[in-house]
Amino acid sequence: MPVILANCLYPLSNFTLLVFFIYYYLYSKFMKKLELFIAMRYFRSKKSSKFVSVISLISILGIAIGVMALIVVLSVMNGFQNTIREKIINTGFHVYVTSYGRSSLIYDYDDLARKIAKNKDVTVATPFFKGQVIIKSTMQRIMGIDFHGLEPDLYKKDASFYNTVRMQAGRFDLTGKDHILIGQELARFLDVKLNDYIDIISPQGGKVKFEGRLAPILKRYRVAGIFKTGYYEYDLKLAFTSLESMQDLFNKPSAAWGIGIKMKNIFNAPKLAKKINKAFKYNYQTFTWIDLNHNLFTALKNEKTMMSLIVFLIIIVASFNIASTLIMMVTDKKKEIAILKAFGADPGQISGIFLLAGMFMGGTGLFLGVLLGFVVSWNLDAIFRFIEGTVNIFLRLYYYLANLITYVPPPDRFEVLARDVYYLDRLPVQIFWSDIVGICIGAVIISILFSFWPSRQATRFKSMEIIRYE
Repeated sequence: MPVILANCLYPLSNFTLLVFFIYYYLYSKFMKKLELFIAMRYFRSKKSSKFVSVISLISILGIAIGVMALIVVLSVMNGFQNTIREKIINTGFHVYVTSYGRSSLIYDYDDLARKIAKNKDVTVATPFFKGQVIIKSTMQRIMGIDFHGLEPDLYKKDASFYNTVRMQAGRFDLTGKDHILIGQELARFLDVKLNDYIDIISPQGGKVKFEGRLAPILKRYRVAGIFKTGYYEYDLKLAFTSLESMQDLFNKPSAAWGIGIKMKNIFNAPKLAKKINKAFKYNYQTFTWIDLNHNLFTALKNEKTMMSLIVFLIIIVASFNIASTLIMMVTDKKKEIAILKAFGADPGQISGIFLLAGMFMGGTGLFLGVLLGFVVSWNLDAIFRFIEGTVNIFLRLYYYLANLITYVPPPDRFEVLARDVYYLDRLPVQIFWSDIVGICIGAVIISILFSFWPSRQATRFKSMEIIRYE
């Protein structure tokens, strides 16, 4: 554990040094000012009311916990969003080029792919064929899937595709016309293994007429490989074969559904689509990964926003503690306020003292929260495993002790993150500095707002009455 903490705290060294130098600069430059000097004394005072000190500590811890929770939640949401996006995009393409019309097929696909590949932003430009088919195993299990026909050398040319579509059995071999690659979940559903045979039915194909209609094409394939992308929908409803095999299956010789394009920066996909439209005089239609997955990524973005607002309520609740602490501090320091007024302190200075005290509490909680947020986020997977191990030990202990009295069924293994449901090897966490900056700005604003009213109340005491009775 000390090694883990040391590794996590090392990247924070620059951040910590920056905060220290800013604090030292402000301290040395403004410490001579009355408001800051007295606010610091009140903030660090050990002789004041113990009750006020306890409430002040609770306020700081509340801000710290709220900031930590917000950083952890946003980091996990970012990790989930980016993991899903990478798996979806890497398995498919960044830009798609297809033809207009009912069939949307391209026949001069080799020449078109070569022209597109000349663009400096393009890393891969390859023809492909896609369609929906029915897959049937010898166990008479049937499912509708998305069937993609690819060039056999795509696995070598496209590094992102290679890193995402990981082979669990066999190898990525599309050289044979009867070779098919299926996902791990699909293989489990069909109850097939490597080198087993399955049937593919293409309702859109047809070479033979039956009663005046084209009959569907049925073709037998051999399972040449079983892959895993880590995205459940793809592993259950996606299969690959060669481009030539797909052309035969759909009875579309020398045709491709479109040109798939991979590029260096995925966020430049809309610009590249516009360039392709202009270069080919809008003879082809283009769409990007953003167009295909707009609803999914919008839903993920909205979910992240709602989670942020909900967790931010913790910081708001903690800021109420800052307000109550300042109110009690103002009441406790009435005598000092009266003396300061008697010596000529104006209302702005009196208000500034308690406003700065509230900001110190908020700033301390913010710093601790950011520090804890980084540590917890980077060790969240290990923390979850520790919690799972501890809970499972108690479950097994309960099972053994309870069976001494009566029969109790064995408990299911407890998992914080069910890997068979979320289909993730580990909890994805990704911290964005833009989120950290936004959290810090929001926490500072909330601290100032909740410190403002108590600080204004301090100016309303009548100093002569307080001195007379004190």
